[in-house]
Amino acid sequence: LVALDRATGRLLWINHLVHQLGGEIPKWGYSASPLVADGRVYVDVGGSGDHGVVAFSREDGKVIWHKGSYKAGYSSPVKLTLAGTPQIVFFTAKGAVATRPKDGEVLWEAPWQISYDVSAATPLLVPPSSLFLAAGYGVGGSLYDIQREGDKIVAARRWSSPRMRNKMATSVLVGDHLYGFDEDRLTAMVVATGEVAWQHEEFGRGSLLAAGDQLVVLGEGCRLAVVKADPARYTALRPPVEVLDSGRCWTVPALANGVVYVRDLKTMKALKLAGP
Repeated sequence: LVALDRATGRLLWINHLVHQLGGEIPKWGYSASPLVADGRVYVDVGGSGDHGVVAFSREDGKVIWHKGSYKAGYSSPVKLTLAGTPQIVFFTAKGAVATRPKDGEVLWEAPWQISYDVSAATPLLVPPSSLFLAAGYGVGGSLYDIQREGDKIVAARRWSSPRMRNKMATSVLVGDHLYGFDEDRLTAMVVATGEVAWQHEEFGRGSLLAAGDQLVVLGEGCRLAVVKADPARYTALRPPVEVLDSGRCWTVPALANGVVYVRDLKTMKALKLAGP
């Protein structure tokens, strides 16, 4: 884990997650993005000696706090306010855990049985205080209501569904529907109940992002489309077009100023979606 000067690339500090903290590298490598918030860097380390999840100082890389024997997954931590309380939510290899940002106190846990320890999708806030979690390999998705019971915070599961198996990409919330990949089917789902509104088989395993009332969808075979976020039916505003020669695009596209950025293992491409 390194911090570099943005302008020069000069190394500011470095921590070796395995050698220094006893981290166990997940089968497919450390893949989560560190979360930088309020002067700290939060990482799902999966380390020994109570170094499951760790908060480092952004300034010098020193460990501020460390908690638990959680095994590292592939999901990136997020900072959310749930049940009126700011918290850092990690989706580890064995389930979700929320910690208090300042000292790492565990606020609640939601254990899961996750196939191959692949928790890749990021926890998704469903306002005002619910959380959607999903995993692939036959697991599916669940909606938790994060609520107070006396002086404790608990995660109460509202529903579970095998029809939103986010294998490698996080679902998005537009209005009152989730849109995401149920393994190899683009899926729209009623967020309140888990009822499937529609599914579309064309992209293989893919990823997507939301831009207003539209979805930018990138299929596994590097086919890019713009789809209306329509809870009633699948509507392609721009039908799928192959944008890279590779047969495998697993990285979520990025969108900025009307330009969408896509990549495979070898090539990155910028494509203008709209405007002159």
